[in-house]
Amino acid sequence: MSPELDAELKSAEETVLEVKRVLNKGKFPDDERTMLVVAFVDQGIEHHAAILFLMRSGFDGSAFALTRSVTEILVRGVWMLGCATDEQVKKFVKHDKIEQTFGELSEAVDKTAGLEYFSEFKKQSWDTLNSYAHTGMLQIGRRFHGDKLTPSYTDTERIEVLRAITSCILMLVRPFLAKHGQVDSAKEIDKLMVTPTMVQAPLINVPEKTGWDKIEPFLGILGICVLDACIVYATKLHLDLLTGVALITLLFMMLQTEHERCDRVRLGWREVRHATFTTTSAIQWASKKQGSTEAEQYADAARASLQDWYGTLLLHGHGPLRDEYQRAVRNLQAAKTPLMQMLPVFGELDLKAERKFKAWKLVWL
Repeated sequence: MSPELDAELKSAEETVLEVKRVLNKGKFPDDERTMLVVAFVDQGIEHHAAILFLMRSGFDGSAFALTRSVTEILVRGVWMLGCATDEQVKKFVKHDKIEQTFGELSEAVDKTAGLEYFSEFKKQSWDTLNSYAHTGMLQIGRRFHGDKLTPSYTDTERIEVLRAITSCILMLVRPFLAKHGQVDSAKEIDKLMVTPTMVQAPLINVPEKTGWDKIEPFLGILGICVLDACIVYATKLHLDLLTGVALITLLFMMLQTEHERCDRVRLGWREVRHATFTTTSAIQWASKKQGSTEAEQYADAARASLQDWYGTLLLHGHGPLRDEYQRAVRNLQAAKTPLMQMLPVFGELDLKAERKFKAWKLVWL
């Protein structure tokens, strides 16, 4: 086992241990809906532990097969938490049946939460998840290494699975805590989205400074000026000490919240850049293996990596740049562009992501 994979396994394990610690602090009602979601979370955590155990034991195929179950737990759990009617909850309890398909559940969650993630993620990753779960060609192709019957799962693929299943646990637990009013605990889950063992993608040449770079040094001064203005305003209004302190405290909370939001954006784009590096590496390997007996295996791995990359973009990307990424990749896929010809486009997009990564930060906190 490589040091990178070992570190990732430990990180995933420690993250879920922290999730369990946060959950154990809370008290929850015992109504049917809540108990169902608690069971979904518990089953997801058990699957997560099983996947870690299987990977450490060398049973990667079985670990990969369980990934779909963890994804289904996320979607079903969030749907049960915020979308299902009381009648649908009772029907599931009594008849063990949910009428909606996985795609319909995903769309319902997106609509309720105001997102465009779950339905797109289903479209991009469902075939891959099914191939691993039902022993399709993605699974079968990894039972061979060249002409030998030896599993050929790569550490990159294993790490992507670990990050995916850990994210699923966090994405289910976070809204569960928030729905039950445990905001501080939900914020603790937010902090776990940071991946300590992230492999940073290599930097690409940075273009000349933009207007943002020129004004960024002045943002710190602006923040201080805003704070001073609030203090002067409070003084002129002759506010009592308690109200004045409350006003200043509220300002600091607003600044801190914005600071944390920008940090999340930067961490998200770090994930996207890492996924871009992983995908372009997989494409380059597929190109090198053309004409060999392993060509199809590496081509499948590159296509699977591209699907994983798309899911990472939807989950961690933000703003207009994410939309630009989506349009660019969709246009390439619609034109049936060969994988190798996608590399220049990925290079241009990653250059913009690097600018995004540097820009989304506040300097006064």
